[in-house]
Amino acid sequence: MGTCHDDGTTPGCDCPDGYYGTQCELPMVLVECDTKKMWINIVPYGYDKVTWVSFPPLTGDNFTCALEPVDAFFKKNQQYYNSEWRGFAGIFPHVGDSCAGNPIILRETATHITYGRIVYLAYRAEGPDPTDQTLRLTCDVRKPPPPRPPPTPLPPRAPLPFPAPQSPRASFPPRAPLPFPAPQSPRAPYLSQPPNLPEPPNLSQPPNLPEPPFHPEPPYLPEHPGLPQLHELPYLLHR
Repeated sequence: MGTCHDDGTTPGCDCPDGYYGTQCELPMVLVECDTKKMWINIVPYGYDKVTWVSFPPLTGDNFTCALEPVDAFFKKNQQYYNSEWRGFAGIFPHVGDSCAGNPIILRETATHITYGRIVYLAYRAEGPDPTDQTLRLTCDVRKPPPPRPPPTPLPPRAPLPFPAPQSPRASFPPRAPLPFPAPQSPRAPYLSQPPNLPEPPNLSQPPNLPEPPFHPEPPYLPEHPGLPQLHELPYLLHR
């Protein structure tokens, strides 16, 4: 937008009427709204010489709510800071503005509302001047969605036509007594002293066992030529 040039020193742009900025991207009258307020930035022609920016216009002979230079505005409203802004700025609520009053509602639908305000630019402190300007500003806001209605309570539950049947508790007949007293096992006698037991045998010495009976060696049998010898029996048994 506009005609930009670079002469080797400081680049700049010749902006069309109503715009300014390094790329001519900022309107000289900027108006924005949300659901609660309107904020305005105005750069008058020769803004460094403007005396008053009145909002709303003159009341009698006195100015009312004046916009302030952007430097002072940003000190109080850091969230709106823009290094490109020049001129004057101000914030005005839609409801309960004790200075400027509430805006004019130009149009309202089920989803949107359009607000309007008037700004008066005075260039001379001595009084009205042909160069003074009256600006009519508008902004459109989308309404917040309506709150959800509370949930419909459920109707009370109808009582049953008759009492709910109760399952009877099982009862058992009383237990018959025993025909005679149960026998009691006799209690073991109480032994205050341990019984006299025989001394255990002394196993540190082997017992005296009787000598085994003497078995004499078998008599010597002469060799028989037709029988195997005794020393051959193991060989013959394992064949």
